[in-house]
Order: sequence, then C-alpha cells, then structure tokens
Amino acid sequence: MMSTTTETSHCYRFQVLRYVPNLVSGEYFNIGLLLYDGENHLIDARFTADFRRLRCHPLVELDY
Repeated sequence: MMSTTTETSHCYRFQVLRYVPNLVSGEYFNIGLLLYDGENHLIDARFTADFRRLRCHPLVELDY
C-alpha cells in the first residue's frame, strides 16, 4: 500500500483596526482584526469586547 501526501499552502492577509484619538501623540488602540484569504475575500472579523482602556484616555469620545 502506498500513500502520498501533498502539501498545500494558503496565503492569508490580515488588517488591524485601530482607533487613534490624537494623531500627534501617536497613541492608538487596537479594536479589531480582519482576516482575508488569498483572493481578498473576508474570512472573519473579530472586535474587542473590552473598551475599558479607551475610557481611560481623555480624548476618546465614548458616551458610556
């Protein structure tokens, strides 16, 4: 019995979504991640569930 295996590789691309309350300070908060396949189709999107860090910044405009 002979078995063969083939290796396939997949190319993925990701994009980090950042909130920048002040461009001059250079501070940012990562709030999401988008994952794309090799043909630039969106596979998944994940967002933070915890915005406590953003509320600590005086320039962030969050009503809650």
